[in-house]
Amino acid sequence: MNNKDNQNMITTKIEGTDFTYDKDTHYERDGHIYCKTCNERIDGKAIPMLNKSMIIRTACKCVRDRQEQEKQREKLLKQDRLRQNCFISKNQIAYTFENADENTDKDIIKKARNYVKHFDEMRKDNVGIDERIDLEKIVEVKMQIEELYKALATLTKEERELIEAIFYKEKSLRSIGRKEKVSHQVIIKRRDRILEKLRRCCCKTIKKSF
Repeated sequence: MNNKDNQNMITTKIEGTDFTYDKDTHYERDGHIYCKTCNERIDGKAIPMLNKSMIIRTACKCVRDRQEQEKQREKLLKQDRLRQNCFISKNQIAYTFENADENTDKDIIKKARNYVKHFDEMRKDNVGIDERIDLEKIVEVKMQIEELYKALATLTKEERELIEAIFYKEKSLRSIGRKEKVSHQVIIKRRDRILEKLRRCCCKTIKKSF
């Protein structure tokens, strides 16, 4: 820090604790320090440290925006390095979905777009890109599973117990009927009503994303 920087720095007291700030970029008001650009407060709570208090400096919107811009810049640089390392010619580096050759298989382009769109999900599930993989179907099935869990949560305790007995514990309808002292036909009707309830619930919420 040079002499000019030192001259700009001011130390004040906040809740009895020293806090230093740059008078060119920040100002003091009502016992706190604010950014001159976004007017967000930069002094946080005082915390005990080594037998004395210290004010934690928080990032204002200006700082957060700069950090996000730097993060995006690093991301673009990383992408550029990957392109340079992965592709042989400059023409390949410039390839995008938008400028794909008109002779390129449209189905492959569609699958590649979907793969990129759902890349985080594909990576999580360890699914590689392959023109034989129907990515739309994968995502649709995942959505159906999620909605099924939501639908199951709408069932009553008795309904959930019956579904669990039939489909998870694989108990026969007759054994369930004997336990509940009803005929297996009654259990069949209960099961069908519950399945119809689940079907209606899922159909209301599942929408195609492609």
